[in-house]
Amino acid sequence: SEGVPAGVVAHCCWSPTEGGGVFTEVVLTIVNYQPKPCNARISLMPGGKCGKALTGLLHGRMFTLKDRLSRQAVATDGGLLLGEKPGGLQLSLQPWEARVFDLTEQ
Repeated sequence: SEGVPAGVVAHCCWSPTEGGGVFTEVVLTIVNYQPKPCNARISLMPGGKCGKALTGLLHGRMFTLKDRLSRQAVATDGGLLLGEKPGGLQLSLQPWEARVFDLTEQ
């Protein structure tokens, strides 16, 4: 994804409900593929047909991100994830650390 620092990979997948509308599941996976810690600012900046669908799901909505691996949770704005607002999603990642977030609309 664009807006992701070197050595960090971010991937977002989702399963929309039939006929559009509110999504059933959105998962954001972020991995630090480096032997050193890093501070990452994640902005997905989706493009293409799939990107338009993702933008429709996230734009203008607030979410809780719950990490499947640590069970930590944080609230965020869909605009930060999409790069519509400055700063992006800010994370501190240890060497080789991964985060797998479930997004739940608030």
